[in-house]
Amino acid sequence: MNKVILSFDYEIYFDGKNDYQSLIDNTNNILSIAKMHRVKCVFFIDSYYLIQLQNVNLKAPYDAICKQIKQMQAEGHEVQYHFHPHWVNAVFDHDQQEWQFDKSEYSYSDLVNRYGVQKANEAFETGLKIFEQICAYKPIAFRAGGLSVQGAEQAFIDVLKQHQFKYDSSVLPQLTIKAKYLNIDHQSAPLKDQWYIQDSFLNASQHATDLIEIPLMKLNHYKGSLLVKLWTSLKYRFLKSIESKRKSKYITGKPMDLQIQSFNYPDSITFDLSRTAELIIMKRYTMLFFKQQRQLLCMIAHPKSMDQTAQIVMNRYCQWLSKKAYKVIGFTDLN
Repeated sequence: MNKVILSFDYEIYFDGKNDYQSLIDNTNNILSIAKMHRVKCVFFIDSYYLIQLQNVNLKAPYDAICKQIKQMQAEGHEVQYHFHPHWVNAVFDHDQQEWQFDKSEYSYSDLVNRYGVQKANEAFETGLKIFEQICAYKPIAFRAGGLSVQGAEQAFIDVLKQHQFKYDSSVLPQLTIKAKYLNIDHQSAPLKDQWYIQDSFLNASQHATDLIEIPLMKLNHYKGSLLVKLWTSLKYRFLKSIESKRKSKYITGKPMDLQIQSFNYPDSITFDLSRTAELIIMKRYTMLFFKQQRQLLCMIAHPKSMDQTAQIVMNRYCQWLSKKAYKVIGFTDLN
């Protein structure tokens, strides 16, 4: 049976604004959609943010987020661990009500380069500890902040294995980003549903190991009837031309400025900032994906980037998944 993982990185925007409320509101709407269609979601919790909320005595957002995490679990959704290292030394300006980040500590490898493996692992473990305290659950799946797993790869793999993670889901095959504060090159990653990790997240081990990569959805190639392609393109362009471009109150932040110089985002699908027209592409890509002898599609999205229209797209996509008899699962269902 063809299976789909709907995964969400549960985090605020990293522009300094402490806008947790839009995260809460958008996630509530996501949970309502999931409940309507009886689908399971996987939320990768950026738990170091919660540590910092405690450190600066911001009780209201801390309590609201913890309450929502409990709601996720009570409604049958999965929570897994997400680690954004730039939270480790974040400072909150109470006068401006803003966070200040050191962008040069954006990835795990940055921490290793600056403080060494031991200190980097201590930060990783501190975030994991509060995750387990709040969720009363030991996670089995991990996602790196910014999908940044390169650099100190072996140390990263070792710490995941040490804490008995079974799955990583940080690789998007063929993704490349070159920036002042981030460099990602996933071009060498296999175009497979999953693979065993030995000495690199991007290489498939020839032997079974304790850690498995579940990559984010990447379409291998875009083949098909010329007539179907043309009809899909015409529908997409028509819907795109009539859609509203009004700014949404549901999205009030912006990404951290990492000073990106170049990037290549492969053929994939997400609910982030999606418009109704994108639903056509999402359905088309999903069908093509499974026609390419693939059986497990893992999608990434972010509640912070899902406005009202994106939520409509999610609603219709989940309805379509049910009609197509695709099974929506979590990482625990892979055991």
